Amino acid sequence: MAAVMFDTQKVVKDLKLGGLTDGAADAITEALKTAQSASVEMLATKGDIRDLEIAVEGDIRDLKIAVETKISGLEVKISGLEVKISGLEVKITGVESKLSDRMTKIEGELTLVKWMMGIMLAGVISLVMKAFFM
Repeated sequence: MAAVMFDTQKVVKDLKLGGLTDGAADAITEALKTAQSASVEMLATKGDIRDLEIAVEGDIRDLKIAVETKISGLEVKISGLEVKISGLEVKITGVESKLSDRMTKIEGELTLVKWMMGIMLAGVISLVMKAFFM
């Protein structure tokens, strides 16, 4: 870090011209010098800023790579899920087809049962009529 210097002799001379004693002028100059050096140490140099910039650029690059890797992994998982969904759609279509076939068969059997019940009812009615009217 480069130090910023000021002419302490000129400051002492100016303070003496302003009416201060030698001791007061020296004390004030020393206090100014201490305050300035403390504040200068807190300043960042161009090199400090460049180092920070390089570090931040590296962090951004690392984050970009990490995000791209995560995105690639998610894309693979999504593709796998799409394949599984397609498989489920095929299975659902098969189940729908089987259910449709079974429903058609059951409807046919119900129609047969209705006819059989109708014939049995007609037979019972004919027996009842024969028993009472003949």
